[in-house]
Amino acid sequence: MYKIQGWVEAGNTVVQTGGLDSSNVVQGSFPLSQVAVYVHGSSPATLAAIYSDNNASPTPLANPFTANADGSFGFYADTGRFDLVFSG
Repeated sequence: MYKIQGWVEAGNTVVQTGGLDSSNVVQGSFPLSQVAVYVHGSSPATLAAIYSDNNASPTPLANPFTANADGSFGFYADTGRFDLVFSG
């Protein structure tokens, strides 16, 4: 089983300060976004079995699930290819 982790983020995010847009763009994170994990190329799209740990009997993780307050996420999955979809 493998650990997959990352951040829900997008480039070219405009920073707002006091209601005004900055002329600079940054890498923006999206806290508490929904993360859905699909079996790569499945038609119709099929949610993958994912887990919250790598124990001998791994603990199933809800799919989709919510990213952390800083936009980070992580899960365990069996060997394979997956499509991740972020929303919210």
